[in-house]
Amino acid sequence: MDKFGTRDLSPAEIVFHVVSDVVCVSESCGTPPPQESPVDSPPSDPAPVISLSGDDSVPPDTQLTATPPRVTRADTATFEFAASEPVAAFACGLGLGAPFACTSPFALIGLKEGGHAFRVFAVDAAGNRDASPALYEWLVDRTPPKPGQVAATGPGESSYLRSTSILFMAWTGFSDEPAGIQSFDTQVNTQSDCTGAIQAAGDAGLAHAVEPAGLQLQDGKTYFGCVRATDRAGNAGSWVFSPGLTVDVSEPTSTILQPKSGSKLPALSAIGGTAADTISGVAGVGLTIRRETDGLYWEGTSWGSEPSWNKATGESNFVFTGVPTWESGVRYVIRSRAIDVAGNLETRDSISLFTFDSTPPAFAGAASAISAANAVRVSWSTATDAVSPPLAIRYLICRSVTAGVCASFNATAVTAPGVTKFDFTGLSGNTTYYFVVRTRDEAGNTDSNLTEVSATTGNAN
Repeated sequence: MDKFGTRDLSPAEIVFHVVSDVVCVSESCGTPPPQESPVDSPPSDPAPVISLSGDDSVPPDTQLTATPPRVTRADTATFEFAASEPVAAFACGLGLGAPFACTSPFALIGLKEGGHAFRVFAVDAAGNRDASPALYEWLVDRTPPKPGQVAATGPGESSYLRSTSILFMAWTGFSDEPAGIQSFDTQVNTQSDCTGAIQAAGDAGLAHAVEPAGLQLQDGKTYFGCVRATDRAGNAGSWVFSPGLTVDVSEPTSTILQPKSGSKLPALSAIGGTAADTISGVAGVGLTIRRETDGLYWEGTSWGSEPSWNKATGESNFVFTGVPTWESGVRYVIRSRAIDVAGNLETRDSISLFTFDSTPPAFAGAASAISAANAVRVSWSTATDAVSPPLAIRYLICRSVTAGVCASFNATAVTAPGVTKFDFTGLSGNTTYYFVVRTRDEAGNTDSNLTEVSATTGNAN
């Protein structure tokens, strides 16, 4: 009796029942996959006749000797197999499909995406079958990974890169089912679609961040971090790019326009100037004010021993109104320093030195007026000033034919610096002229003396 408990079977029937009794051991057995098609259709009679001569009760051991990759994008697969002893036949099965007679090598074509299972077992000449079929499962995947997000950062602020050799890339959100991601390709590119000039292309493996080496980025150019995922089947996804980073390693510049360096001023309510940056633009300007008499720095409300940068208002045109109470006769050193949007700081500060002078020169006024026929020479003694040297002081002269009018002072003439006399010519004869002389220093301070001198011209013949 056979295992079915009915009767003795013929050799052909033995093989038929052995082949038909294979069970599916694939994990995909829950839902039958689509039936694959072998290159050669299985024969209509899957049961070759075998001999039962001899007393062999040891089943053969079936082995797969060549298989496709576990994960592949190919729609074909070839298997090679062998047994531990001469066999009468091999039986193959695909997925949950019925077993059929087959020979090695065995090829499949037209495989669809998804999981697949192949099993094969041998039956020897005595009718013994391999009770544990050789099983191989593999995945056909022709779908590329889903893209994620890429970020590129580096030294710098906002969307600017303050380096030509350092850039960090990180990415997240890439996925692939069911094969899984094998590796990530990275590059730094000049185009947002990653089709421009390439720098530092590399394989990051399964890392999710990289700092590309050997970068030689150009100042003023924009670069994008590009990442592409490849799955275990070899499907490459599309390139995903980061927001662009523009290289800016150039310093901004600033220029103090008010006060003009070397000037002497009687009043200064604000410090102002201009700043420029050709790539990212000016983000702000800071100022220091140093008092030379004691070396202290203005801190906004008081003086301190350490440099304090006071923030000006505006960028390309800046102004600072929080100035200290200036002391007359004291020189101050003002520095401006700009910073751009990328974070580059100006290293060559703009410097302006000025002296605050709100005190007019000391002056006794006009000393004499000497007349001629139609001329008068007005003379005076040299004035003195705490800031302006005598040779830099100018003299303003008011002339009138009426006494006392020059008290309201309207200058008729202004001398060259440093002179102590002035000649009025072309005057009317027999006329008395009245003169008041005042001083003006380099800062523009004028005295207010009322000393009046007079002279009467002679007859003009």
